[in-house]
Amino acid sequence: MKKMAIGMVGMCLFTALSLVGCQTDDPYGKLNDLIAKTSSSVELSITVQMDGESLQGTYEVTAQENGYRAVYSYERLNTFEKTEDGYSVPDAVKAVYQGSVVVEDGKIIEQDGAAADIAFEQMTAEGVTFDESYFTEASIAEDCITAKVVDTEAFLGKAFDCAEMSMEVHFTEEAVTSLTVSYRTADAAQVVIEYRFG
Repeated sequence: MKKMAIGMVGMCLFTALSLVGCQTDDPYGKLNDLIAKTSSSVELSITVQMDGESLQGTYEVTAQENGYRAVYSYERLNTFEKTEDGYSVPDAVKAVYQGSVVVEDGKIIEQDGAAADIAFEQMTAEGVTFDESYFTEASIAEDCITAKVVDTEAFLGKAFDCAEMSMEVHFTEEAVTSLTVSYRTADAAQVVIEYRFG
């Protein structure tokens, strides 16, 4: 009976140490490894809401033999154009711009339609990195991490003039499946950026 009790205590101690070992795993390091191996397709949507208007942007990136091809569409508010007689009033509140680019070795080698309104690296989430020091109030689950972002430039690879940024990332053992970033700009626009990795 005494040997059985010692065996049970040993088993409990082994289980406890195993659990402690699991809890010290670095989930952010795992995310960096996974996002570095993202698949050959990325879908990005950006929504900007300000002054009662909502502007949308969609970007689809697919891998090609020596690089990537991106197809995009985005909205912008029309402006009044100055003419000799005063100003011309636009026909619609918003204008839609569409285009595509082929990128090889980090350089645009082909462009069709409107120029892109964001850098190619942003379309692919190329600059995104994860580190515990970039976040606060993190909630870590088996397949999801949500947090407030305190170092936007380190996290996204680009400085943002914003307030109240938060992020939510979903992942499996094999891949990051989605990343959503929400923030408010200095001029009170609400922005939601959502990546889906195929």
